[in-house]
Amino acid sequence: MPQPTGSDLHIDTYLSNLGIAYMNEPGSYIADRVFPVVPVDHRSDLFPIYQKDYWFRDEAKKRAPLTESAGGGFELEDPGTYYCHHWSFHKDIPDEDIWNQDDVFDLEDDSTQFIIEKLRLRREREWSTNYFGTGIWTAPDLVGGTDFTFWGGTSTVTDNPIIDMENWKRIIHQRKGLSLIRS
Repeated sequence: MPQPTGSDLHIDTYLSNLGIAYMNEPGSYIADRVFPVVPVDHRSDLFPIYQKDYWFRDEAKKRAPLTESAGGGFELEDPGTYYCHHWSFHKDIPDEDIWNQDDVFDLEDDSTQFIIEKLRLRREREWSTNYFGTGIWTAPDLVGGTDFTFWGGTSTVTDNPIIDMENWKRIIHQRKGLSLIRS
């Protein structure tokens, strides 16, 4: 009888400390960083929108002792509305597969990660569609009334991307407000 050699001595199996999957790093998604998730009690409701110009006025005055301070107030616009849509996805895992899986697998955990990735992709695509579509950020004083500025190629020597970007940053900074998120 011949001595055992090569494939007689080893049967290939899965590594227990390495697997390759195709997922994005959770930190690479930006939708929740730009517009954080806000916990709500109801599926739909209203939220207040404060009129911006009241908040950007410089109305503070020097005050002499025993005199009343300068005062003012603010107004609300029509309220904003929200509606929470339900997004879902699932992956079927037969009990028999869970019972029969080798230790290297964790079908329930793998499936959970798969589902989370699908939901993150959906949220990211929804966000980019809603906030980076044509015409959303158009402002005549921001980008010359167009959605895209081209520098180089056949453009003139007066093109200056650095100055354009600085001007656009200044305009956006002047227009922006702070969202008040209360817990």
